Amino acid sequence: MQGSRAQRRAAGKRHHAGRIVSSLIAVGAAVCVGFGAGSYVASSANTQTAAAADSTAATTASSATQTSASASQSSSDSNVVKLAASSSDSSSDMSVTDVAKSAMSSVVSITNVIKYQQNGYSMFGSGDTGEAEEAASGSGVIIYQDDDEIWIVTNHHVVEDAESLSVQFVDGTSADASLKGEDSDADIALLSVKKSDLSSDTLSAISVATFGDSDAVEVGNQVVAIGNALGYGQSVTTGIISAKDRDLESSDGSTMTGLLQTDAAINPGNSGG
Repeated sequence: MQGSRAQRRAAGKRHHAGRIVSSLIAVGAAVCVGFGAGSYVASSANTQTAAAADSTAATTASSATQTSASASQSSSDSNVVKLAASSSDSSSDMSVTDVAKSAMSSVVSITNVIKYQQNGYSMFGSGDTGEAEEAASGSGVIIYQDDDEIWIVTNHHVVEDAESLSVQFVDGTSADASLKGEDSDADIALLSVKKSDLSSDTLSAISVATFGDSDAVEVGNQVVAIGNALGYGQSVTTGIISAKDRDLESSDGSTMTGLLQTDAAINPGNSGG
């Protein structure tokens, strides 16, 4: 699947949906540095690929630091999310269980259905031709909600070439998602889910993420990574911050800078979490 997707990738592909999208993507870029170091799970009707990623991949994770922040919604027309970083002594007392319970409701699983053209050739000779479907899985984080929609930030490569997108919340409920904006250079994408598609129970179960201050991270801080590992649903791994300000060259030749390196196990499907 990697080859076919690379051939179909539209370089620099971007969509914009007004000031709210631009503002939220800016916030996503600020708090999600390093998301692109993960990967995703792809499967078809007859095959399922799940290869473990290097546990020292340069990535950030939900609740990655022992600092905390409060997210507040702006009442202005631009609906800008304001992240007010604050230091909390009590955060150092949180166990992995505490962090998981606190953050799990903000993390979602994303399924991206992709259509592609089969070329009809393989190592065994001629094969099937025509259109086929594959499903790619990743993760996302709820960063904002208004009266009508839930807003979710993820990686661009998680939603790339999507024919359709769906999101599964912490209570197991799934709903269709819309792609509101994406920036392939920053590997950031923004999705939304209509609140009218969700039950009151689901709305009560989910929450907007609280973000830490990445500038306050120190080598040796504990990391808790939460995401849709291997496409099986939410899972939790833990480790430490191994290094800061790492650079990583991606498969398309672009370079991501300012990444955090962790030894927490990061698996295919964790991207965006």
